Amino acid sequence: MKHKYLPGCVSGDIVTAVAMTEPGAGSDLAGMTTSAVEQGDDVVIDGSKTFISNGLNSDLVVVAAKDPAVENPHQAISLYVVESETPGFTRGRHLEKMGMWSQDTAELFFSKCRIPVKNRLGDKGMGFLMLVQKLQQERLVCAIMGVTVAERILEWVTDYCRQTAISVSGKPMSKSQAVQFALVEMTTEVKIGRTFVEKLIAEHMEKKDVIIETSMAKYWTTPNQLK
Repeated sequence: MKHKYLPGCVSGDIVTAVAMTEPGAGSDLAGMTTSAVEQGDDVVIDGSKTFISNGLNSDLVVVAAKDPAVENPHQAISLYVVESETPGFTRGRHLEKMGMWSQDTAELFFSKCRIPVKNRLGDKGMGFLMLVQKLQQERLVCAIMGVTVAERILEWVTDYCRQTAISVSGKPMSKSQAVQFALVEMTTEVKIGRTFVEKLIAEHMEKKDVIIETSMAKYWTTPNQLK
């Protein structure tokens, strides 16, 4: 599969997506219901996914699905590569978002979608662990984006307050004590976020397990863009 797909992924000829979030389970991997049943040399996938980035434009989808015969949900999930033209694989509506419009988000449906068993990524039942390991990096990237966007917004707001006069006094808004309080509060939160994220970047590069901390960083930094 590496020889078949990776050259196109690198050149940009193949757009990929990862399908794990479901309508009834959200991002709770253990709660997913999409099934993958082996039948000889094939695997039959049934279920649906939602909020899938690149869902409409993807040529190749990595689908997380569960073996219904395995009781332990953490050991039942495997990852499968599904090509866009595979029978039984259809795409739903384009979901509207507040931002990041250049990356489409969509619903995906699988109805008796049959693929070769050799399209399974890694060992059977290791999908949960594989996803969790990569979610650390994904959440860290989200936190980095949150910090940089918040810094840019803060820079823009500060410049605006320096250049815009208060109608009553004629002085710049930045001379107002109330405005200064707000700017200092926002600056403090943004700097705390950057310090935390930079620490996590270093620990991630050292291959430390910081999955909890990256989740905390994503929680802290992304709302700062809206304050």
